[in-house]
Amino acid sequence: MREKEVLTNEYDEFIKEDFVLEDLLHAINNDEISELYFDWKMFTNEGIEKINKLLENCLQINKPIKFIIRINKFRDFDLLNLEKYSGGNIEFSFAFNAFGYTYKEFMDMNSKLDSLLKDVYPSMTPYEKYQIIYDRVRHFKAYRIVENTNTDLATILNSKYQSCNLKYILDNEYIDCLGYSLLLEILLNKVDIGASEFGFSVFDNQGNFIGGHARTLINLDDDKYNIHGIFVSDATWDNGDELHFSLLPLSSMKASIYGSCDETVLFDADNIDNISDVINRLKVPYRIAPRDYIIWIINKLDRNESEKLLKLDNQKFNEELIQYIHRRVNQQEKTNSNSYKK
Repeated sequence: MREKEVLTNEYDEFIKEDFVLEDLLHAINNDEISELYFDWKMFTNEGIEKINKLLENCLQINKPIKFIIRINKFRDFDLLNLEKYSGGNIEFSFAFNAFGYTYKEFMDMNSKLDSLLKDVYPSMTPYEKYQIIYDRVRHFKAYRIVENTNTDLATILNSKYQSCNLKYILDNEYIDCLGYSLLLEILLNKVDIGASEFGFSVFDNQGNFIGGHARTLINLDDDKYNIHGIFVSDATWDNGDELHFSLLPLSSMKASIYGSCDETVLFDADNIDNISDVINRLKVPYRIAPRDYIIWIINKLDRNESEKLLKLDNQKFNEELIQYIHRRVNQQEKTNSNSYKK
């Protein structure tokens, strides 16, 4: 499999969770394999632990090995914890949102994304975090669809537009509707607000197809402001001075006609099944990170808690562990509330 095919390839050549560690290591040592392909959404926490063991063993092998990882959510990169494996004989590259990136590019993008959250504090409620992030995204860059200058589509993966490429929109001056929606999704996910970019078809008033558009579905749960549910936001249409498309009710997304822009109307009837799938995913809590990452989180909160965590863990996740982590995070956020200045 070529690296560029990792974005569209089905799962035939991806490493499955039931892989046998010894068999893979044998194949690597005998030069039968030099590139390994993973789709992160195919792995449970136990599978991720197996990948960590594979990486640890690969560090001891005196030959270059390339891990090509397809991730569905940018947030997954924060959970991978690959820094300790990079820089030696192991090379990482990533497939994300129809584009390919090196490990360094992902690190640089992650740093730039974090800088956009510098004044979003843990003491804020979800709605307060959303307000800051949404305002930042809708005014982030000027709207323009920018086509990739490379005319060989085979060499630019499976998208001909640069303006929805995360690296491009972070480094350049333009962004399109998919870029707005994706950026909003990523930043909200980083502060533990469920969000998902959603694309759909655009038709004119006579029902003729004229293109596509993208918005963001957001799962907001805020007791302080009594805001609960899944909403729709459109940073593209809100990128001017006025605000009209922030946290619209989900019922509007299910209507036959949703919104208007000049002489264009959006029909979502063909996308109801897809909307339902996205909504169902938003209702499911984020996958708990691998154990090493959880230990790192708790260490940042209170280093004395590591031993407690390990005793609870017992090599697997359980309900008591999850509740304990939630309590610790909530306690820390309450402690931080007096130290942050809004």
